[in-house]
Formats: sequence, C-alpha cells, structure tokens
Amino acid sequence: MEISDISGGSVGYFWASNSKRISFRRRSESGYLKLNPQGQVEIQTLEESPYDSFASASTPGVPKAIFASTPAGGVLVVDVFRRASNMRWGGGKASTHSFSAHGAILGVDDEARDPRFSYTSTFMPGIQDWAGVRTIEEQRQSNASQRMQSVSIAVKSGAPQQVGLSASTTFELSWHWQVSGPADNKSVYAPVSLAIRSTRPKSYRDLMSPLHRIQDLVCLAFEGFVAADGGRAYLVAEPDPPTSPTLWDGRFMTVPVGAKVPKSMTEIPLFSLGDIGGIEGIKRWVKIYQAHPRAVRPFVSRYRLGAVSPEVQLMEVAAGMEYWVASHRRKTTWAKNKHIPLALAERVGSSFGEWVKDPEKWDTAFWETYNSIKHEAKYEPDRYMVSVMAQSGALLLASAILNRVAGNKGASKRIFRSHRTISLGEEVSEYVSHFTPKPGRKKGR
Repeated sequence: MEISDISGGSVGYFWASNSKRISFRRRSESGYLKLNPQGQVEIQTLEESPYDSFASASTPGVPKAIFASTPAGGVLVVDVFRRASNMRWGGGKASTHSFSAHGAILGVDDEARDPRFSYTSTFMPGIQDWAGVRTIEEQRQSNASQRMQSVSIAVKSGAPQQVGLSASTTFELSWHWQVSGPADNKSVYAPVSLAIRSTRPKSYRDLMSPLHRIQDLVCLAFEGFVAADGGRAYLVAEPDPPTSPTLWDGRFMTVPVGAKVPKSMTEIPLFSLGDIGGIEGIKRWVKIYQAHPRAVRPFVSRYRLGAVSPEVQLMEVAAGMEYWVASHRRKTTWAKNKHIPLALAERVGSSFGEWVKDPEKWDTAFWETYNSIKHEAKYEPDRYMVSVMAQSGALLLASAILNRVAGNKGASKRIFRSHRTISLGEEVSEYVSHFTPKPGRKKGR
C-alpha cells in the first residue's frame, strides 16, 4: 500500500484511541480521509450516535491514534494534533467530526491495536555524497572513438552505521534500494536511509523527534528544505513484519509553505557529515539540539517555517548568541567576554576573522544594529544590510555549534571557505569597512 492510495481521498471505517490501545470491539465510525496541500492527514467522520462516539463529550482531547480500514488496506493515523466537531440537530446537513494528523502508517492490520513503535525510517535521495555512502557503482566502457559501448550499474547494500542516542534508542545510517520496471525500462531507487531503532516501545512522536533534528542538519548543509521521499515503520506488536508498512509524515515529506528548497542537490554542500565527526557527530548534534534548542533554532527554523523579516532574523540570531554564550559563562573562559558576538568569533577561530576581515568592527556593527532595532523607535535601517548582518551572525552561531559537534574547528573552516559563502563574506566585509561605530564600545573581557 502506497500513499497514492489515499492521497486523493478514500472512504473507510475508523476506530480511535485516547489510551495506549485501540479497541476494535468499539463501534467504528464511517468517514473519509485524504491528504491536504500541507501534507497533513485529514479525517472526517459521520456522527451516527452522539452517545457512543469516539469523539463524544465523554472522550475529551485529541485521540492518540486512529485506525482506518480503507478499500486499499489498513492505515494507522498518528501524531493527531487537531480535533473539531460540527453538530447539527435536524435539517439536511450531517453532524461530523474532523481530525488532522501529521503522520500515517500504510499497510498495517489489526496488530495496530497497540500504536507504539520499535523502528521508523525515512528515505532521503540526493545526500549520498554528504553522508559519505555510496549505494550505486557505475562503470562505463567506450570504444576508440570515445563512443559509449556499455554501462553497468551495481546496486548493493552494506552494514548500517549505528550510534546509540540513549539507553534504548539507536540511530542507523544505511542504504535503501529497490529496482522496478520491465527488462527494457528498469528504474533504480537508492536513497540514503535515516532510521531510529528502539529496544523499548516508543510513541510515534518520541521515535520521530531525533529524525526531525537530523533532517534539520541536512537542510542546513544544503541551505534549503531537503524533503524525505518515503519511509518505513514497525509496530512493537510486529517488530519484523513480512512486508514493511509505508511511513508518511508531512513534516518530512512536504516542503513547508514559504520555505525554500536547495538550488541543486548535486552542488557541494556547506559541510559534510565527515566534517562534523561522522556518525558520532549525529549523536552529539541531537544531544546539543535537545539540550539547547534556543541556540539551534535561530539558524534552522527558516527551513521549516519559511523566511522572516531581516529585523526578526537578526533579533533571533542575537538572542541565540546570548543564550549560547551565557550557557557556557560559568565554566569557560572564552564566554566571559562581554562582547557576545566577538566572544563567539574568537571561539570559532581565524576562519571567521578572515571572512569578515575585521571581527572586532563586525562585532560592533552587529550589536549596534541589534540594539537599534530593539530599542530605538525611530531607527530606519537599511533592510538589505540588516539581512546581510543577520545571515553572517547565523553562520557564526551555526559554525560555533557545529565545531562543538565536531570537536574541532574543521566545520567552521569548511563553512567560511565554501563557495556558498564567498559573496556574503564580501558583502559583510564591505559593509563593516564603511561602518561608523558609535563612541564608547570597546573590546572588553
């Protein structure tokens, strides 16, 4: 069963659960489900008995999961986040209940009565070089005239790279591939698989949360929302099913409204997985993201929420800098510098200084712009230059955290010497060179 079986809409019978299990002994409700343009699963059921409904007043809140029996197969709808009712008494209009959810597991059966999971994965095409893995090997042979004579393609699997995220969960970087089509029209699909495996039963949200953070890392590397293209999910009741249920999650697989996508997935990324320590770097990234979301979100949220105004972006980045430096002030010397952007710049190292040419003057320009936006009601900034300063600050904050992930300064060197950041660096250094600071701001520690 694939997402195309329900994307356009499908009728079905529905059972919901507000507890840990779905009871199929309870009366089902007839209804309809589909995907909306945002990639969310929408369900609408008919209210046939107000006193025996799974959306009645006696069962408040949104269900933990909803099982749908459709003509194409069973669907477990998970991560439900909205419920609404439209009750009508008399007349020609029916009473209905509506639900919205982020995820769906397709191709399940009544084992879904326990909607907890042991494994989830998502497939991400185009990131093989970033991840440092290769599923497809291609060999070409030409004649003396350099005309192509033959092409051979080998698709293979290898042992997954694994790292523990906690006592019960493990992240797996592996290879997924499949070959389809007739002999004269073969199609090869071989994306990288990002997966979370747990030895304990986990809710859908708990198991998917690390994958969201890892996808944010990929989006940062490619400077755009990198959508997943399918996935798998295993229920705890059937940890090794004969056929793998298909996973759909709109937050992974649908580009958010207002968010940009990478210019090209073949362009060299801002940094690679190897630059931040490989598979072990994934563990440290997830740990830092969980512990310090206020420092990470200012430079990754735009890939999920879309762009904001330059003023808002600069204020968010400055707040992230303040938080990150303050969180290290008691235990480290570098964070005692009262000039927060400069403290980060010196911590990152010479690559940032070479990029902006004068890090002390950049510190003054960044912080004065931030304070003017925040406190001066009559301040009328050059919004383009505010955007340039906000982007440079976001790169500085990102490189500082990625250096922590990597355990060295290799990530920042890669970022500030990347072809992706050359033009921005020239604009920043040009603006800083002509910036006239207000009197009184001196370097202090």
